[in-house]
Amino acid sequence: MHRTPIGDEIEELIEQAAKFDHEAKLLDGVNDMGPAAKERRAEAERLRSKAQELRPRARLEDLSVHKTYVPKKLANGTTKQYPVWRCSWRSGNRTINKHLGSCSKMTEDQALEKARKLKAEFLGL
Repeated sequence: MHRTPIGDEIEELIEQAAKFDHEAKLLDGVNDMGPAAKERRAEAERLRSKAQELRPRARLEDLSVHKTYVPKKLANGTTKQYPVWRCSWRSGNRTINKHLGSCSKMTEDQALEKARKLKAEFLGL
């Protein structure tokens, strides 16, 4: 996966959960600290489940939108390059490439929004 803000948040949640697990393990060795260890484990599990809930959003964000040029043959026999928006993402071992539209008819933000809708439809979200 590419680095995305949601992916970074997931990584941070998992690191925090690991810290809580470590603290719980240390508290298990201390007398009368069983309830505190249970609290730490519960918090670690809550953080892991939150990270798991964010995974579909991270998957949806993991796509790239880029501008390419399509050659068109004109009536006089010459060719002209027209800019278009395209997007791509990985699905298993395959790369999915989709045409989004003309650069003159939509901005990059609009193209990104359209790409997210296409990917959500592809993923069945």
